[in-house]
Amino acid sequence: MPANIFWYISRTAALTAYLVFFVNIVLGLGMKLKFLDRLFERWRAADLHQFTALLGVALVGLHVFSLLGDTYYKYTVTQLLVPFTAIYRPGWTAWGIVGFYGLLIVTFSCYFRKYIGQKAWRIIHFASFGLFWVIVYHGIKTGTDITSPWVKAMYIATGTIVSFLFLLRLQNFLSPSEKNKTGQKQAVQKHSTSAKIKS
Repeated sequence: MPANIFWYISRTAALTAYLVFFVNIVLGLGMKLKFLDRLFERWRAADLHQFTALLGVALVGLHVFSLLGDTYYKYTVTQLLVPFTAIYRPGWTAWGIVGFYGLLIVTFSCYFRKYIGQKAWRIIHFASFGLFWVIVYHGIKTGTDITSPWVKAMYIATGTIVSFLFLLRLQNFLSPSEKNKTGQKQAVQKHSTSAKIKS
């Protein structure tokens, strides 16, 4: 067995987890923006969204804990789970550790929605976009494969797509929907009619 086999396992799991996380975010935004409705039924997209979240968590777990077998840095559990204690680039590694905890919170908040409330769940879910950039930054600063052209292209392409979709989602969130506009218009008309009757 090669001496650095666990390092290769960790890197493979990290890149795969990142792509799965990217697909997860695109599915979530796609359901909100409704551009996936022509490709998937809504329930199927929701199932895929949930599945990719759980798969991503499992892959990140593999990425983290396979480093316990690395014979070069010889990580401990504490160094892998506590920010700023790692041997290799402790500052940038801390971003990954924080991202891992954030990913756990976002993923499993779905199962506690009725306890934390819809508003808190929405806030946590919106935070996943910031979490995405935490993970990107961690990957760029600590990934030993960042010098590979295809890895750079992957980060640029996925980052651009997520940024574009997030801006569309933010625009829709800040702008009143057609349904709300119609309701407001009807309310104004009703108020005007009532005022005329009274006068």
